[in-house]
Amino acid sequence: STQSTGGDQLRSMLLVAAALALCLHPVATMSPMDEPSIPAAAKQWGSVNVFWRGQTADGTTYPCIRIPSIIFGSNEGVETYLAFAECRRNTGDGCFPTGVNSTGNTDVCYRVSSDYGETWSALRVLASDASSPTAVWDPTHEQAIIQFVSQGRNLQSISSDLGASWSAAVEISTDWPSTTQGTTVGPGTGIQLSGLNPYAPRRNIFIGHHGSYSQDFVWYSDDGQTYQLANTSTLTAVDEGTLVELQNGVVLANMRSKSGHRAVSVSTDGGETWSAVHEDSLLPDPECMGSLVGIHDTPDIYFSNPGTNAGRVNGTCLLYTSDAADEEDSVDLGGRRIIKKKKKKKQYKKNKKESR
Repeated sequence: STQSTGGDQLRSMLLVAAALALCLHPVATMSPMDEPSIPAAAKQWGSVNVFWRGQTADGTTYPCIRIPSIIFGSNEGVETYLAFAECRRNTGDGCFPTGVNSTGNTDVCYRVSSDYGETWSALRVLASDASSPTAVWDPTHEQAIIQFVSQGRNLQSISSDLGASWSAAVEISTDWPSTTQGTTVGPGTGIQLSGLNPYAPRRNIFIGHHGSYSQDFVWYSDDGQTYQLANTSTLTAVDEGTLVELQNGVVLANMRSKSGHRAVSVSTDGGETWSAVHEDSLLPDPECMGSLVGIHDTPDIYFSNPGTNAGRVNGTCLLYTSDAADEEDSVDLGGRRIIKKKKKKKQYKKNKKESR
């Protein structure tokens, strides 16, 4: 299998940032819209549009497209991005196109790029009457896994050919308590732990929330088929979450909260149990989605959100690197201080040696 590089994953985050800018121009009807222009600030990054409102798939034009998820994978030497989103036949949740007032259902749609994000396939529907697409790349089996919610059930579908086809959706929540079935997964991506993880190598882990700021749930699988619920009794008064594997094998959950900052918790047993939640005072948040991406075989972690608790504006991407504990410009990621500026490789090795 092929792991994505730091550059690949950074491009993934930039594509996610572009995908989040989904409601750009007013539209009078539900007629298809032309692709919007790239914002001036994004052009310097070589950005492209992936999703925007007014796109059409299988004859349906969607007034709002939200909640993106993007992964990078490789199958038999072919490298591909797969991007998913909620294609909403309804308006609301901050998306109110002029002249459109729809109460239709939501579909899970996706697009594929085989040239590192420069061009994308036509928009396609993966699952009708479904929501909350959250993907993970499984390098062990060279396959894409997508989980979503439909009719109060948590479902999973798999593609072994980079999105050309998908398996029939299978419910993974059959044996879960009724109070957890239909848990909204994500948003963003799940994770597969590295093969060197000391607790649960190659384990798939997803996070989701049930109810508004009630409780987050985590579920995991060692075979990619059967998922068990973790003990998340500590993850209360939080909402949409995102996960990352730290270099020491610890799993970090970074979650939306009402505190004005991100909430964090860690697991030291491969996602089975979680620490008490605490507020990360260095990560302000206006109660919305955030994203974490870890770079394999490095200490580097990218975090993105608005970077303010004043509103959903000014998307920000922060790079955290090293585990030095004496830096002023740092953030507490579950008890592990991560500095906000990238240090030279030699300096990082020196810090690591001195910390032993």
